[in-house]
Amino acid sequence: MTDSHERGGVRADLVFYLFRPWWRTVWLVAAVAWSVTLNVLYISGSAHTEGIGVASVIPIWAYTFGVAARRWRTRPGAPQRR
Repeated sequence: MTDSHERGGVRADLVFYLFRPWWRTVWLVAAVAWSVTLNVLYISGSAHTEGIGVASVIPIWAYTFGVAARRWRTRPGAPQRR
């Protein structure tokens, strides 16, 4: 992998890591929608909704860890898979 400036800069890196392939975009949108929905239920709910606050961030964290793992695997000097 080459330097990010040679590939097109930081914006190109963000598009690559966050939105390529198409299912990453779906994952990000679904994670944000899940988080918003559960947070609304948590805020407007009764005392029986303690677990919803924690459950609302699980998809966002999974997406974040997935992006971090992809960056780690594609960094310069990373061992290549065959």
